[in-house]
Order: sequence, then C-alpha cells, then structure tokens
Amino acid sequence: MIYRGVLPAGKRLIEHELAGLLMVSRIPLREALARLQAEGLVHGGNRMGTFVIDITPKDIAEINSIRLILEPPAARLATENVDAILIRRLRRLCLLMGKLSGENNLTKLAECDYDFHWTIVQASKHTRLIRAFEISQVRILGRPDESEYLKTAAPDQTEQEHTQIVDIIASGDVDAAEKVIFDHVKATITAFGGLYETSRSRKKKTTRRASGSAAPFGRTSPSTGS
Repeated sequence: MIYRGVLPAGKRLIEHELAGLLMVSRIPLREALARLQAEGLVHGGNRMGTFVIDITPKDIAEINSIRLILEPPAARLATENVDAILIRRLRRLCLLMGKLSGENNLTKLAECDYDFHWTIVQASKHTRLIRAFEISQVRILGRPDESEYLKTAAPDQTEQEHTQIVDIIASGDVDAAEKVIFDHVKATITAFGGLYETSRSRKKKTTRRASGSAAPFGRTSPSTGS
C-alpha cells in the first residue's frame, strides 16, 4: 500500500484503522509495522504515532545510485542465464509499457517499469544481489508521487528503450547487456535530477510571488538573500 501510494508520504498510520482495512488483528499488524520500520518505510512508533516516510530528493538519488551498482551485474548474470521464458516475459512487459504510456497511465506504467527491472534482477539467480535490491526501496520510485519523470518521455520512448534492453539480453552479449542497463539507469538519474531542479525553481518563484503579494501597497519586501 505504501509502494502503490495508497498510504502517501507523511500519512499517520492508526492501528485500529489499518487492522479494519486489512482485516487482521493488532498483533500481526504491529509485527508488520515493526518490519516496515526496520526497512525504513515508516518511522515513529512512539506515542506520537507511526508515519509513512517522506521520500526526499536525496533519498531518490541514493536509491538510484544503488540501482547503478546492482542492476548492471544483474543484467550480465541474467544474460548468462537467458532463456525463452525470460525473453517472452520481458517482451510482454515492453508491450504493456507502450500501451500504458499511450494511455498516459503513469501509475501503472511505473509499476510495469519496476516489474521489468525486477524480472531481470531475479533472472540473475544471485541470492544476495536479489535481496539487496529488495531492501533498497527501489520500488518506492514507482509511487504516484515519485513517477513524474515518466512524463518527460515520448509516448513510445519507454517501450523502445526497454525493447532495446531485451534485444541485447536475448543476443547473449553480456558486456553489452551490462552497459545498456548502466546507461539506462544513469539516464533515469539525470531525469530525476532535472525534475528536482525544475520543481525547486518553481517553489522559489512561488515563494517570491507570495512574499511580494503580502507586502503593503503592492510593494515587494526587500530580499534577504540566500
């Protein structure tokens, strides 16, 4: 529910409400919340309550930097282990990405994008690498409030980029597979960074306009600098 954005960042988690929603008793719910806290997805747990974490630009940068470490070797191993089942699964996901992109369904598109990369990681058959990917909160990037970067791509771009990855994995070229995933994740990091800078610039302009409108007789307040 956190990954799908049903429980948004900053949401206070009230035990009896969650227990009713999930139809579970308090004991397994508390165990689940403790696990989420250990994984860094919620914080609190004291008398103030438990809250869903707020993902900051720094968090996003760190998560993507971990992807840059884990996914290229995963792609290399997946290419070594490649079979027809893996390729069919990845191609189906590419086609679904194209459909969802055309419908501008960013939430489902982000989920599909995660499934694509998760499938490659699983195909590596490297137990510790898979576990590292699982606990790195990569899936949080697919939340509705974190998937805005997908808007920057042309309608067919996402499908084409991922189809290229599949073609290279299917070819059995392990070096090329490692490189194409590295370049792909690196481009994602750049896209996230650009959106963050744009968002920060807009917030600054909004703050300046609000400050100016609050000054008497239409005069702007003197700048304090930054």
